[in-house]
Amino acid sequence: EQGWPLRAAVRTSTFFWIATAFFIGPLAQMGMLQHQVPLIVEAGISQATAAAALGLTAGLGGLGKLCFGRISEILPFRLAVMLCFGMQALAVLVLFNAQSIGMVWIYVSIFGFAMGGVIVLLPLAVGHFFGLTSFGVIMGTLSLVLAVGNASGAFISGLIYDFLGSYHYAMIAYMGLYLIAILCVFLTGKPRLYAGPAVESA
Repeated sequence: EQGWPLRAAVRTSTFFWIATAFFIGPLAQMGMLQHQVPLIVEAGISQATAAAALGLTAGLGGLGKLCFGRISEILPFRLAVMLCFGMQALAVLVLFNAQSIGMVWIYVSIFGFAMGGVIVLLPLAVGHFFGLTSFGVIMGTLSLVLAVGNASGAFISGLIYDFLGSYHYAMIAYMGLYLIAILCVFLTGKPRLYAGPAVESA
């Protein structure tokens, strides 16, 4: 049950990189998910099919939640998180270039599965990097960051569409954000034991 207190944890670069990754990753995720039906319709697919694709995406998200917990035990933890965001970026690239219903279903399969990992990997990240001493309050703080990212994504997609007339620009932006999130996860480094006030500013 050892770990970092909140006051010490928030002063580390690791906390900053985790918070950044789990802000911009969910921002891109919800920017895609909340506008997924018109995004798919814009690719030339019918509204009925787009609505069915949204339901399947949600269902695959549940499977992703189950699987990414196990993946995080098999792979190095940072690699599991990078895989989660990387798969979502790949899915957006597929939809961006979609010219057939088959490509849409490929997008749905990859994106739906990968998006389920985010909600599982955040608490695992807190335990992995900061231990259990202040798990609840650190998790609550990062959950707030994630929630703001979620809400921002849906809003930003709408703004981009209203001002530029297409979701293509939003998808380009989100692919870039996913890549930045992957870089942030890489920069978190390896977990460190809390050694008292002397290392709080490290």
